[in-house]
This record gives sequence, C-alpha cells and structure tokens, in this order.
Amino acid sequence: MPAHRIQDQPSAIKFADIAAQDAACGENFIGHVGISIENRDDLTKSSRVLRLAHMGPPLQRDTDEVAQEIDVVGSTELTADEQSRIALFIDELEFEYESEKARPKRQYMIKPHFVADDEDKFPFPRFSCGGFVIEAYRDIDIDLLKTDSASLPVVNIETLIKAYPDHERRLRHKKLRALYGLEEDGPWPVVLSGYVCHALNRSSVECRSAPYTAQAGDEYFPSGGRS
Repeated sequence: MPAHRIQDQPSAIKFADIAAQDAACGENFIGHVGISIENRDDLTKSSRVLRLAHMGPPLQRDTDEVAQEIDVVGSTELTADEQSRIALFIDELEFEYESEKARPKRQYMIKPHFVADDEDKFPFPRFSCGGFVIEAYRDIDIDLLKTDSASLPVVNIETLIKAYPDHERRLRHKKLRALYGLEEDGPWPVVLSGYVCHALNRSSVECRSAPYTAQAGDEYFPSGGRS
C-alpha cells in the first residue's frame, strides 16, 4: 500500500514494512524512519506505538517497553521470503556490531547514507536511518531511491538541524560534522527520511521497477506540506 499518514481509521502494517516519525519541529517534516518488526492492523492516531528496527544510532530493535510513535507507514507488499531476508539482514548487522563492539556514533553516517565496511577506515558498515532502510531493501533487490549525489537535492545546515535536533551543537561545529561526512559549509546532497516516504508513495510495482528521484521539499510528507 502506498505511504500514507496514520489517521483515525485503522491502518495495517506488516513485518519489514516501513514506518516513519515526524521531527520535533512538526510541520509534517519527517525526522526518522525504520523497519517494522511486528504485524499490526490497528494503527490510528490514538494507537500508533510500533516496534521498529532502526538506526538510532545505535542500531536498535525495539521492545514493548521501548517503541516508537509513528506518523507514516508504507509497504511494497513483501513476500514471506523477502521478509525473511530482511530479518536476516538485521540479524547479521546486529551481530557484526556486537562482535566489533561498535560504539553508537561509529555506526552512523549522514553523507553518504551508507558506507561499506573497510578494514582500514571503517571496520564495519555505517548508515543514516534512511540509509539503513534503503540498504535493507536493496539487499532484497528492491531499490527504493536514487542515492547518488547528482540525484539528491542539496540541503543546508538549518534543514539538517530539523532532521537531527539532538545533534545541533555537533552539526554546527565544522570539524565534528565532518565525522559524519558533512565537510565544509554545505549545502550537501543528503538522503533525508522524508525521501523514503515519497519513494514508497507509489504502487508496489512502481517501487520495484525503478528507484524514486527525490525532489526539493520531499523532506516533508506530503511534499512541502505543513500541518
């Protein structure tokens, strides 16, 4: 089912479907995205707490006691085999981080959305929250979003702070933000969580046939929308 905002009428979500949260700023700005680890058919505005696997950082697998209030859900109608393969992707990544004793900040990268493990520089992969979702789906041969720099809108520091309000001080510090791939003063081509929602706001056939090209304003869902 195409991506949509949770309403008063119940919505359903299945294991390995995608769910997103609004940022603290409101305005329908999407601040975080993850993968559902449960099946539900009763999500409403008053009942929208869901367990996710998501890149916090660190990589987290929510429990009943620690779950997320979600605002947007979307599905590509995965098969049982695809669901199993995403579960294995999460298990393997979790095992790798535990084996390497990876600290939370070392699991994270903003630009690019994903950095593969490299023996010298990155001994384990690093992701943004959107990157974790995108690469999990690429692992099952579903390419949701064009992530090359030429295809991404550029965003400035103020937009990034909306997406990462808890990291404002680090983002405003040139040397510290460079640790997340944000060099110089920007603007930068960055995968924002809202882009994943728009990639899913298509039929399952469209999601599987071609990646979505993000547009300026897609950090909001609906695009450019403010509540």
